[in-house]
Amino acid sequence: MEHSVIRTLEKYELLEEIGLGGMATVYRAWDTLLQREVAVKVLHPHLRSASEARQRFTREARSVARLKHSNILEIYDYSGEESDESFIVAELLTGPTLSVFSEQHPKLPAEVAASFTIEVLAALEVAHDNGVIHRDVKPENVLLHEQRGLKLTDFGIAQIADAHSMTSTGQILGSPGYMAPEQIEGRPCDLRTDLFSTGTLLYFLGVGALPFSARNPHAVLKKIAEVEFADPLRVRPTIGVELRDIILKALSKEPADRYQNAAEFRRALEEFVFRCGVPDTSRLLRDYLDRPQQVSSNLRERIIRTYTELGDREISNKKLASALNYYDRVLSLDEGNPHVLARVSRVSRRRSWRNWRLKIALAALLGSGFGVLVLSVPRHAVPPSEPVRRSARLSQVDKDHAADATQEPVRSATRSEETPPRSSSKSPSVRQVKPSTSRYRLVRFVPRPSNVMIGWNGENPRAFGPDWRETSLSIGRHHSVTVRPNGLEAYSTLSRKVYVSAGDGPLFVPLALPLKNARLYVIRNVSSAVQVQDGPVGAPDTSGFLQVPMRREEERRSLLVTAPGYLDYRTEVTLRAGRITDLRVTLREAQEEMLGDP
Repeated sequence: MEHSVIRTLEKYELLEEIGLGGMATVYRAWDTLLQREVAVKVLHPHLRSASEARQRFTREARSVARLKHSNILEIYDYSGEESDESFIVAELLTGPTLSVFSEQHPKLPAEVAASFTIEVLAALEVAHDNGVIHRDVKPENVLLHEQRGLKLTDFGIAQIADAHSMTSTGQILGSPGYMAPEQIEGRPCDLRTDLFSTGTLLYFLGVGALPFSARNPHAVLKKIAEVEFADPLRVRPTIGVELRDIILKALSKEPADRYQNAAEFRRALEEFVFRCGVPDTSRLLRDYLDRPQQVSSNLRERIIRTYTELGDREISNKKLASALNYYDRVLSLDEGNPHVLARVSRVSRRRSWRNWRLKIALAALLGSGFGVLVLSVPRHAVPPSEPVRRSARLSQVDKDHAADATQEPVRSATRSEETPPRSSSKSPSVRQVKPSTSRYRLVRFVPRPSNVMIGWNGENPRAFGPDWRETSLSIGRHHSVTVRPNGLEAYSTLSRKVYVSAGDGPLFVPLALPLKNARLYVIRNVSSAVQVQDGPVGAPDTSGFLQVPMRREEERRSLLVTAPGYLDYRTEVTLRAGRITDLRVTLREAQEEMLGDP
C-alpha cells in the first residue's frame, strides 16, 4: 500500500496532520506491523523537556486505555515516558466533530439532541466510575464514527492545558464557553463539573446556540460565573418544557443543585426521549445520521400525536397544568392544531367559571359577619421566591389554573371596573378576576415564532417572553396589533386588527408572522427560462432576483432551466426565507450529445 509519508515514528508512518491543539498534534498514520490506519497524537516539541507535561501525557494514556466503552476513543499504544517523543496511538475516527456536524444540521430535533447527549453521558459514566474527570467536554471533543454514534476524545487534556497556560501566558486555554463556574472561579472540580459542561453541550445542540456567548472571552467568563443565559425555551420553543427543565438543572451554578452523576442525567434524558415512543436512542441516532430529513419529519408527527394524547389523558385525570405543558409543545410545532386549541379554550372557560363560584361562596361567608364585601380573588399564585417556569406557547398563567384558588390572598376591589388594569411585568401571573360586565378583557398573545416585539393601538412595542405575554383591551372594538420579528431575518412584520369579544376568560390571539420570500439569483451562460418548484418562472431575459414564496424557513426545491437548442438542466437548491441564494448554471448545446453518433 503506497502512502505519502511525512515522517516515521517508530513503527508508525505519519501521513497527514488532522488536528492541532495546545498540547499535541494529531496525525493520520499507518501501522506498518498491523497494516491498519490509526491516529497518532504527538506531544509538541517545546513540551518534551517539561517533566510535568510528559507525566500528565503518560497519565492520560494509561487512564483512557482502561476505559473500555463504545463511546470512548480506544487507545492502542503509547510511546512511554522515556521515549524521545511522547505520543499516543488510538483508533482513527471516520466522521466530523459534533461542532462541524451541528453547523451542517443547525436545527436538530430535540429528541435527537438529547440522544447525542445520552451517548456522551454514557461515556462520562464509565470515566467517572474509573476516577477520570474529563474537564473539557465540548462539541470539538466529540466525534462521529462510522455513521453510527459518538466517541468522546481528549481525556485529561484540559488538566495539562491548565498547568501550563496559567504559568506561561496567564490565560486559560480551550473553549471558555463550555466551562463550569467552579472552573472559572478556581474552586475544586469534580464529576459534576463535567455534567455542567454536558448541559452546555445539550443547550448548544437543542437550541442551536451557545448559552454563554459574548464579544470577548472576559465577558463570556463573567456570564458563566453569574450563570447568565437566555431561557432555552424562549430561544427555541420546540424543545418543550421537559427538555428545558433538564437543561436548567444541568446548568445550575452550584454543583449540589445539578444532577449528581452522569447516570441520573442520562436517565432524565432517556425519559424525555421515551415519552414520544422512541425506545432506543442509539437506533434513533443511526437512523437520523442516515436519513436526517425523513427522521425529523417522522419525529415531528410522532411528537404532535403523542403529546396531544398525553395532554388529553392529563385533562381526564384533572391534571390541567401538566396537560397544558404537553399541549404547549404541540402548538410550538403545529400552532393551528384545532384539537389542542379547542381543548385549551375549554380549560380556560372551565377554570374561569369555577373561580366565580368560589368568589360567590367566599363573599357569602364573609358577608354574614363583616358586612357586604366585593371580593376579587386572584386566580393564580406564583410565590415570589420560586423561579417562574414558563412555556413558549402558553404562559404560566394558564398552567396555574390547576392551582387551588383557596390558597390565594383575599383582596378587596378598589378599582372601578371601567378602568383597565395595569399590566405588570414583575408579576404577570397574578391578576384580578373581572365580572362579565367589565369593559375590558384579558388578551393573551400566541405569536409564531415567539421571539417578537408586539405593540397595539400605536403604543411602543414590548418584547414577548416570560415576563410579558398579555394585556387588557377594551371589549367590542377592533384594536390594531403590530408584531415585529426580533432579530429574525426570515420573517416580515405582521399588522392586523383584533376584535375583542365579551367573555370572562382570556382571549387567545394567534399571531403568525409571514415568511419573507427567498431570493434566487441564477447566473446562466445563455438566455434561458428558469422554473422553480412551487415558485415563479424566470423569463429568458430575466436578469434580476426570483422572489420565491416560502412555506418554511428553509426548503429544498427542484429547479429546471431550459433554452431552445440546449439540454434541459435540472438540479435542487436549498432556499432560505429572507436570504439570497446564488446559483451558476451552464447549459450544454443539444448537438454536443450527438457528436459521437455515427
